[in-house]
Amino acid sequence: MTDYIPTFLINTSENFENWIRKQPFYYKAGITFLENSEKFFKVIEERPVGFRYRLLFHPGLSGNSTINENDLLDVETIHNILESKLNFGKFDIPLITRASFLKKMKEQEPDALHFKHLGYRFYYAPYCSTDQFINDIPIFKKGLLPFENNDTVETNSQVGPCPKITILTALTKDEYASFRENINKVNDKDGVLEATFTPKDSFQNDYKGSLFFQRQKGKMGSVESAITTSRIFNNGTNALIMSGVCGGRETEVKYYDIIIATEVVDIITGKYEGNTFVPIGYQEKANEGLIEHLSESNRTTEIKNRMLSLIPDNKIDNRLREIINNLSIKFGVMACGPFVLKTGKFLETKSKEINDKIIGFEMESYGVMRATKYLNNSKNISLVVKSVMDYTDENKQDSQAGEPIKSIAAKISYLCVRVLIPYIDEYYKENLI
Repeated sequence: MTDYIPTFLINTSENFENWIRKQPFYYKAGITFLENSEKFFKVIEERPVGFRYRLLFHPGLSGNSTINENDLLDVETIHNILESKLNFGKFDIPLITRASFLKKMKEQEPDALHFKHLGYRFYYAPYCSTDQFINDIPIFKKGLLPFENNDTVETNSQVGPCPKITILTALTKDEYASFRENINKVNDKDGVLEATFTPKDSFQNDYKGSLFFQRQKGKMGSVESAITTSRIFNNGTNALIMSGVCGGRETEVKYYDIIIATEVVDIITGKYEGNTFVPIGYQEKANEGLIEHLSESNRTTEIKNRMLSLIPDNKIDNRLREIINNLSIKFGVMACGPFVLKTGKFLETKSKEINDKIIGFEMESYGVMRATKYLNNSKNISLVVKSVMDYTDENKQDSQAGEPIKSIAAKISYLCVRVLIPYIDEYYKENLI
């Protein structure tokens, strides 16, 4: 006889509860409706050690055409409460909803039982089949701490100390979201998310340990990134990777190319001599040993092949595969300034004045590299990895001809960073630990 495992559904509304009661999985899954987390705590406290259960959360998104992080504030709150009261930090609560956004995802992946979005496991309620759906819901078990779940997060199995690696983005939308959709949260404290990458069967070279993810809390730009970088390193990080999008020098790169900065140049600071502005061209170099390690012979081909292995083999992602096959990984100089650049030929002109090896432009990287140097710790390393989304001219826009360029570039940067992390970990252990 199969053990009966109840399923607790938290944050239900009367409308959603009435709908669930009419579904074929209602009785078989043993659904118990709970209005809030406090009622869940009370139920679990009365159960013995070893009690097994399933857990679902209703985010109240019925009818939404899209789901973004602002829609999930209640989910974050409930999960933080669970983390504070229970040993529940290694798994996000699975979400069940009738939001139409998931219907579109189901149409794109008809065989999928759940969908990863913004780091959560979503179930589209109208398509939940009885047996498959129930068997897919994670099972938790009450432990001695007082609670622990049956699903364990794989940790880095390599022997010896590991560097603490933090990934920094300037933007929540696209840049941060590209990571959030592909990770499992371990902990979230003071705006720093600890998480592991969601495993991909096709990708056998993933970093297995915990990573840390942070967005700039204030305004965009070099000053804010310098402040954030200092805080990150002061909190124990050893390696910082800045991921995201950038503008490209049209004569040197094309859309979606990846720029790994060998050095970053401030192209704005300077002085006027008469009516002529003379830039100083302050520059900060990346760790030369790390750049050499990442740019070894044939490594860029290997990086691209590993990026491709992270892409699902379906029609929806064929365009992403095409982009990765055609992009170039460039090790070169990044320019940095305090504004969004929309003036044609500006970057070309400044590059010729200051450093003709400049191939890209953005707003944050100089602050990251300058703060890293200022902290004067030889074991701190920073790396800037960005994908080209425009040519810094008057045609700058997030989408063209229906293609979401900014979103795709952010995803390209995420894929590259995910592939690079094991190389960075390897270099750090061999040279800095």
